[in-house]
Amino acid sequence: MKHIFLAHSPITYLVSVSIISKLEISKEDAVIIFFDFDKKENDRYISVSIYEFYENKFLKKLYNYFSHFNIVNRIDRIIDLTIKNEKFTAYVPVLLLTGKALITHVNCCSFNFIEEGLLNYYKEETLAGLTAINSKDSWRSSILKDTKRVLYEMYMVLRGYNFKLQALPFSYSCYNSFGNVLFYGVSSQSFPLAENTKRVIVPFDKKNFRLIKKEENINLTDKIIWIGDGGVFIHGFSETLYIKGIEKGCVDFLKKKGEKNILIKFHRDESLELRQKIKKLFQDNDISIQIIPDSVIMELLLFEAQNATLIGVYSSLLFYAAIMRHHAYSIYDFIKGEYSKVLRNRDFSFYWNKVSLIKAPDPDTVEVKPT
Repeated sequence: MKHIFLAHSPITYLVSVSIISKLEISKEDAVIIFFDFDKKENDRYISVSIYEFYENKFLKKLYNYFSHFNIVNRIDRIIDLTIKNEKFTAYVPVLLLTGKALITHVNCCSFNFIEEGLLNYYKEETLAGLTAINSKDSWRSSILKDTKRVLYEMYMVLRGYNFKLQALPFSYSCYNSFGNVLFYGVSSQSFPLAENTKRVIVPFDKKNFRLIKKEENINLTDKIIWIGDGGVFIHGFSETLYIKGIEKGCVDFLKKKGEKNILIKFHRDESLELRQKIKKLFQDNDISIQIIPDSVIMELLLFEAQNATLIGVYSSLLFYAAIMRHHAYSIYDFIKGEYSKVLRNRDFSFYWNKVSLIKAPDPDTVEVKPT
């Protein structure tokens, strides 16, 4: 029996490694499929990229695009070539489209959920949460008003994501009644909507990550780090409001402490243009910056560091840093006019019990006039 893990972020990667260790899965039977995240070589599992058929050469890439136009069939082929005709158990975070393709593969005999961030700590569900993949979309479509989106929806069907596959619910909570589904989390607070008998705690154990290559030239001990947010790209939030919030929240926080240096870990969805504006903001305020590469797994650095200070909005990295006994602060109070939309109808107390709010001096949130 093979065990296939789907890793789309550093946290899902680390949780996968922890589960492989806890279940004592052999190297020959453990497979991690990576997507939207740089894969890390390790001798304790088989690593595969979801983009296995793509190459940098333009003509080859163009050929592969059309020859594997059906994405679901391409994922099936990757699985078939990796494990031949063996049966497997799948381990997925939330059910993104790739996860839906994985658990419906003909050789998938069971599947489980693994922790992937804050979504696994909410104590309630919302309509927006159950449809998070389409967070930017409205609840109604019109071919005249939403031509681009309607064409994209048709395009996704043509690429293999038919309506039946897309109809599978996104959230783990919808699968709690499945008899053989388990939920693997890093703390006793994770997966609160799952039955206790189905929750398996796999706390981070440093020894599980000793063989993973780290960025040795980056030391976070006693450092302050800005943690970027993907809200501008993912939810379409105001870029101007975001930058103003960083200025009034993070920059002023540094000035009050007399700090002149900061490390920056951008969110992978922050555009190059947005990154340049943020770097300029710090530099214009005489704050020296050091950029942490996107490929760096911050959790690994935090395991080794002492007394680090992280500042962000509501990244799960702040939450995990606090669990590791570092200092975590949020500028949410300065930008909640828009960013509260993500938390609507959510009990976020679990987060604020770990992460400290940098309070805005004025009770009103920062307002940005339309340009």
